[in-house]
Amino acid sequence: MGPAERLLAIEVAREYYLNGLSKIEIGTRHGISRFKVARILEESLESGLVKIQINEDRTIDSELSARLQDVYGLRHALVLSGPFAEISSCRAALGKAAAELLEEVATEQDVIGVAWGRTIDVVAEAIRALPGCRVVQMTGVAGSVENSSINLVRRFAQASKGASLPIYAPLIVSDEQARAVIARQAEISAAIAEWPAITLAVVAIGSASEAGSQVSAVLTAAEREELKDKNMACEICALPMDKDGAFIQTSLAERTLSIPFSVLRAIPHVIAVAGGPDKHHAVLAALRSGIVTSLVTDRDTAAFLLG
Repeated sequence: MGPAERLLAIEVAREYYLNGLSKIEIGTRHGISRFKVARILEESLESGLVKIQINEDRTIDSELSARLQDVYGLRHALVLSGPFAEISSCRAALGKAAAELLEEVATEQDVIGVAWGRTIDVVAEAIRALPGCRVVQMTGVAGSVENSSINLVRRFAQASKGASLPIYAPLIVSDEQARAVIARQAEISAAIAEWPAITLAVVAIGSASEAGSQVSAVLTAAEREELKDKNMACEICALPMDKDGAFIQTSLAERTLSIPFSVLRAIPHVIAVAGGPDKHHAVLAALRSGIVTSLVTDRDTAAFLLG
């Protein structure tokens, strides 16, 4: 490339990449065809005259995110680069990324459903602001009613400055009759009535192990054994599923205060947040269920999902 050609190439590149002119406009300015402009731009890249630099977010693995989104037909996939020394640091990073995604996609027309989980608790802490919308609790509480998902729902509602519909009740009660009585209480029935209206939900994915699920931790040994015998691979909102994502019907369902499987599966946008080595098979089962439409996970889990 001679000096005159080089000067022309510099001018063409500046007009195209920096000034936003079209190839036709550039051709008209310099008395050359748009095909000549295209050839100059191509040669400028090949020769190194022009270098394109993308300042990528290093916390997100964009390549794995794109592959995961494509393979599983997800609306959004965020794969965190890591590495993470401890599961707590992984959970914190996942929660922050999920909060940013929720802030990006939520609208004032949404009704947001929230399921309790340690990772979702981090999401609630990380959220800065949401559009004004209602926030609905999708399950009872696994653990202390005073310190659990009720406060989590309130934090979501404070971020949106919208109404909150919490459930002041345990996740698992003594029997079916007790569940029916609790479900008829005014505040709880108001939340339950709102479940079919949920348009956007954020959920955690529990695994089959006791350590990998807050739900499993509150079950009896006999109940855990029943789920093991029925090949439970994951749970979302205390709804157990097998490796293919099919709902597992057990006697526990009659005593569980949670959004029904069919209603959860009908929610248009469900953001699932899960990662760590204990969650690999659980996340795969959840994706197969058809519930999850967006996923926030770590690099190792994504690599497992992509085989």
